[in-house]
Amino acid sequence: MQILSTSIEEAYDRGTRWSFPRYNPGDFPCVPIRIPVFTDALSRGFNGRLQVDSLWKCGFGTADVYDCQVRYSEMQQMDKAGQVNKQLTNTCRTLRISDDDFQKIQSLVYEKAGINLHDGKKSLVQSRLSKIIRRKGLEGFREYYNLIVRDQSGNHLVELLDAITTNHTYFFREDAHLQWLSDTILPDILRLPDVQRDGEVRIWSAGCSTGEEPYTLAIHILERCNFPARYRLKVLATDLSTKVIRIADRGEYPEERLQQVPASIRQRYFNRVRTEEGTSYYRVNKEVRNQITFRKFNLLSPFPFRKGFDVIFCRNVMIYFDREVQQRVVSKFVQAIKPGGYLVVGHSESLSGVEHPLKYIGPTVYKKSSAD
Repeated sequence: MQILSTSIEEAYDRGTRWSFPRYNPGDFPCVPIRIPVFTDALSRGFNGRLQVDSLWKCGFGTADVYDCQVRYSEMQQMDKAGQVNKQLTNTCRTLRISDDDFQKIQSLVYEKAGINLHDGKKSLVQSRLSKIIRRKGLEGFREYYNLIVRDQSGNHLVELLDAITTNHTYFFREDAHLQWLSDTILPDILRLPDVQRDGEVRIWSAGCSTGEEPYTLAIHILERCNFPARYRLKVLATDLSTKVIRIADRGEYPEERLQQVPASIRQRYFNRVRTEEGTSYYRVNKEVRNQITFRKFNLLSPFPFRKGFDVIFCRNVMIYFDREVQQRVVSKFVQAIKPGGYLVVGHSESLSGVEHPLKYIGPTVYKKSSAD
């Protein structure tokens, strides 16, 4: 674990990887676990409306009517219906976030991460943070906010940001960008003098979520782009969320997450792992994993990179920023892209209204001048 002390730039330059432990019950992949419970015991005090439908090994159980969240590890030890009922009674308090508390959290998240939580996100924030508040045994949102701002370690802030960020992604998403990469971007980059001199192609997947994007980029380049053997591919993959970076670094996914992956690609670049319980999941193989360095990184932080990038993919991230933060982030991207390099954003995004010197090449694809 000594590598944890290295900087993001040092780790990326050396091609080193973080070592994370195997997934915990609170992590991905998700395996549904059915646990029979006496309905009458659960319904006492809830007018018969509450039913526990299933529990998830990846974190919390789901319950109808009430947003009851119970740790799988706790439920595993509860062998009596009375114990389950007691736990539900303690965790099913209805929590409501006031306008004042929501504004405080809005301001904190915007200041620390640049994420714009508009008023329409109030119910989402209430739902996701209620789970943390119950788990910590706090009285409400104000106490939780005070806990975060007083925390010198920053761990509670990380937990907050993990909770409110959305990490929806999948393998081979936005196929048009992969076509751009193989047909235009990579051939153009391989002609750049510094790439030919240094013998490496540097790609940054900014906002990589649970890792599907950087793994897809590496697989696509290895599979479709006739990548010359004399060059090194180095992909840096970063995200604001500590939790998703751990998941991404492990490179382990349940079968349903690979539905978009062709069978030939799955066979060549993934290893199927069977568990003692009789289930299975897929692990990205070493050939692909060795191309990628995963790190937690906040795009509002100063960029520590000594070398520039040939391509930056930042897809479906800036939709969470207002125009001011978009301008700041794009300006920093421009500085981080090497002359002749590219910036690719999501199809739901646009740089319209953002000042930048990049040339529009195609939908959501921009190029920096070779003379810059």
